[in-house]
Amino acid sequence: MVKYFISSVLAFFCVASLSATTLADDTTHAPNSNGLIVWLDASQPDTLKTDNNGRVVEWHSRSPAKVKARAAADSAPRLVGDAFGEGRPALRFEGQHWFDTDALAQGPGSLTIFIVFKRDADLAGGSRWQRLLSAHDGQSKNDTKGKSVFRDTNGTADAMRARIFTASLSGRHRGPLTLGRNQLSGNERLQGDIAEILIYDRGFLVDEQFADVQNYLAAKWGVVEDPRDDWTRARPLGETPERITDKLPLSDQNNEGNWKRYPKMTDAFDGKRLNAKKWHDHNPNWYGRVPALFLPSNVEVADGELHLTMRYDPDYPKVTQYRDSLYENYSSASVRSVEPVLYGYFEIESKAMDSAGSSAWWFSSSMRNAQGKTSRTEIDVFELGGKAIGHEYNYNMNAHIFETPEDGKNHWNKGGKWKAPFRFADDYHVFGLEWTPEHIKYYVNGVLVRRMPNTHWHTPQYMLFDSETMTNWLGWPEPEDLPSTFSIRYVRAWKNAGTYKPALEKPWRPHRTGETDVTRFIRQYEKDLGLD
Repeated sequence: MVKYFISSVLAFFCVASLSATTLADDTTHAPNSNGLIVWLDASQPDTLKTDNNGRVVEWHSRSPAKVKARAAADSAPRLVGDAFGEGRPALRFEGQHWFDTDALAQGPGSLTIFIVFKRDADLAGGSRWQRLLSAHDGQSKNDTKGKSVFRDTNGTADAMRARIFTASLSGRHRGPLTLGRNQLSGNERLQGDIAEILIYDRGFLVDEQFADVQNYLAAKWGVVEDPRDDWTRARPLGETPERITDKLPLSDQNNEGNWKRYPKMTDAFDGKRLNAKKWHDHNPNWYGRVPALFLPSNVEVADGELHLTMRYDPDYPKVTQYRDSLYENYSSASVRSVEPVLYGYFEIESKAMDSAGSSAWWFSSSMRNAQGKTSRTEIDVFELGGKAIGHEYNYNMNAHIFETPEDGKNHWNKGGKWKAPFRFADDYHVFGLEWTPEHIKYYVNGVLVRRMPNTHWHTPQYMLFDSETMTNWLGWPEPEDLPSTFSIRYVRAWKNAGTYKPALEKPWRPHRTGETDVTRFIRQYEKDLGLD
């Protein structure tokens, strides 16, 4: 006889009365509910249907989509009441258990996935590529190919502490999922405990949205940071280093890293105009984030600084570019290095613009190797909203993978947010990025605010500064706040024995060389307006 724990009237009322932003009232911090299509939570007994042997044969989603995961009696996992300690339960997969779910959504699209998992020593072993979840697209040779979806345990069958596995995917099959094995082959069977799964039918534009869900899960399941994993500062900077010399990074004034100046990426902006041998006065591969068009006339070198300005003008001609995107009313600015760079220490001193227009320093490229395979990667040193409501003190850092030779097109990101005790539009601050083959570190005023292992960012990238209209995140820049200006006093770069790797740069070539369609369009646009 099947036992089923029926939800109480109160629980039903809570689910039926979902707010616009949260789905749970049983935790202090609930997950963002926008686009949440799967929410499997082992801590909620009313979502678990068990058989006479205590095996879980159905796991019901708490999301409005009401997706169900089902298991046959001989493949159903059991509920372990204290799997995560302090009475935190989980479903235990022992190499012979799996679920199949309902279809997630109609047609291919984006998915953002969070899975809380651990593996005790007695469950270690088995396949290296154990599947947390899998969805085959019906055409590819494996669930790792084409539009298929998979998330494994990072290629290890070793014991592991509680952790949160994530994936950010686009253009993927969103049919039924299999939890605990490869949906196509039935292999790569999981050994370990799953406590909670959250799946969204959208991508997350910025890391703070991503981090909100991770923080909720970490607090709920007691996931403790490992010093080898990502780390982001959660307190003020404390004592900051004193600048002794401009010849070295602010964070390493004693030169323990044996840094040597790298002139190709160093500029004091002390001339009368932008150095065209080092910088483009626009982004040759992007028109800008709608509705603001990147215009070279908004780039200026004056008084020993580089200035990028955002403007509002309802008389700007409306133009449609880049996948029928409409540019109107706003213009902004972008500066990109002429040459790419791989690894090093990079430092700027800058002040964010005092509006909801973003102020950003980042690295990005789309490169092709000798075999014609693409690597498209990005490192966002910062994206600041100087006067964006609720974002004035946020130091947003991120790193994206869009495509790799090994995995093809598979967008995912890792980042963090540090809360500053000051507004970034009020004064100049020193920002640094240490990018090595082993790690990526972010600095503010010479103090480390974030570190992460460098797992994928090993191709040359261009350095960029820009300001964008990120209306879905930072809000619309108010016309009365414009023009506003993002100012940079200098760019300095260094390399050492560990980051000078010319042999690693040679195999890579940019996808586009020479004058681009973007450059031709922008030049003509400004000429027509008399801005050239």
